[in-house]
Amino acid sequence: MSQPKRFTAANMREAYQKVRDEMGGDAIIVSTRKVLAPGVVGEPAQELVEVRARIADASELTFEASAVVHDLVRETAEGAAAGMSLDPAVELAPAARSRAAGRGLRNSPFAALADTPAPAAPAVEPPGERSATLAAKPEPPAAPAPITAAAPVRMAAEMAGPSIGQGVVAGLSQRVDQVRALVESMAMERMGERSTQSPALRAAYERLDEQDMTRASAATVLGRVESLLSRNISREAGLRALNRALAALLPVVPTLTAGGDPRALVLVGPSGAGKTTLAMRMALEMRRRGQRVMVASTDISRVGAPQQLDAMGEALHVPVSLCYAPSDVSALLAEGASDIVIVDTAGHMGGRRDRLAELSAMLRSLPRRDVLLALPATMRAADQRDVVAAYQRFGLAGLVLTRCDETARFGASVSVSIESSLGVAYTTHSDQVTEAPRVGDTRALAAAVATGRWVAGGVSATTASRALARAS
Repeated sequence: MSQPKRFTAANMREAYQKVRDEMGGDAIIVSTRKVLAPGVVGEPAQELVEVRARIADASELTFEASAVVHDLVRETAEGAAAGMSLDPAVELAPAARSRAAGRGLRNSPFAALADTPAPAAPAVEPPGERSATLAAKPEPPAAPAPITAAAPVRMAAEMAGPSIGQGVVAGLSQRVDQVRALVESMAMERMGERSTQSPALRAAYERLDEQDMTRASAATVLGRVESLLSRNISREAGLRALNRALAALLPVVPTLTAGGDPRALVLVGPSGAGKTTLAMRMALEMRRRGQRVMVASTDISRVGAPQQLDAMGEALHVPVSLCYAPSDVSALLAEGASDIVIVDTAGHMGGRRDRLAELSAMLRSLPRRDVLLALPATMRAADQRDVVAAYQRFGLAGLVLTRCDETARFGASVSVSIESSLGVAYTTHSDQVTEAPRVGDTRALAAAVATGRWVAGGVSATTASRALARAS
């Protein structure tokens, strides 16, 4: 494997161009970061972008797939640098179209893109005739599905056919992930430059940075903020637009199954997320509503876990049960003694195959169930992403954000909710077992990011307005 080389430039686009000029289009981006270059005497240090890249080994390349992937991600990157959103419908670059035609790809996934001419510019109609023309025109056909950053790997693999191996696909996937990070950096850099022209956009940009929003979500949110801004360019106007943009982008609060036959509510997530306490809180709240509830636990191997569950159940007068086999939960439902069985599962980040297999076996035996993923609001965005990716295969109904009283930065959790399209079903704000979890509220989450703190007592137009005015 070749040794990485460092490239520095004033911005990400120039650094990427230096890599291409010296190493070619098949270079692999190893890392990107911002560095400070010492200034001359009497002048401050200059902030630069540093990119570490290396030349790909022959074993990592399949020329046909690599060339097409490069052209796709290059056009995406250059579009982002020019101020485009991160999720445009990406058309193949001319170089990619010529390569596709030269290799006889008429039957490949790129055939339609390669043969379709560029659309003609629409004719400008006189204002007086526009309404009549619009009424006469038929509905436009549905737009084709956009080609996102995940598509190049799949399409390149299909193009290359059986000759491409899993190792090559994995290598291409890694390269696309690296370029995706580069694209996100370039988009945020571009948005940062544009924000200097508007106090409103600058306020939104700085608040998202303070709140630890991921670059992908931040770029999407800022694009929405920019579209909402009008003549009012004050900082308060920027935070108000940010609040509206976040509320619009957050997934709706999931509706859990209710009524009918007994059902299971399965809580999954990492260790320390507070699933056991959450199960007891939910049981108490459901019992207050007149439902028959039992808490079952499959976390039987952790030292002290069974004893903790028994003690909490006895203190709160909530019936509990330990489940040693995947079918034990379905047996509890079959007994009909409970309307809802809340299942507290063993905690892990999603990397343990044995635990995932046990969870899968249990869920297969539960035809009526909802699965909620508990995530601490204090967890880093990268870790939250990993956990969601590991558990999403089980058909998650939504998220539960715990420990919301232990942080003032909700950007990571909001980013993960937006990127995974999983709504927040509940939030918890104290370590008191008797305090019921709060039903998820997109307005409250949006305001928490826009104002930099959780707005107590619910969010109304008045409270949000006051909080935003103070935050600006």
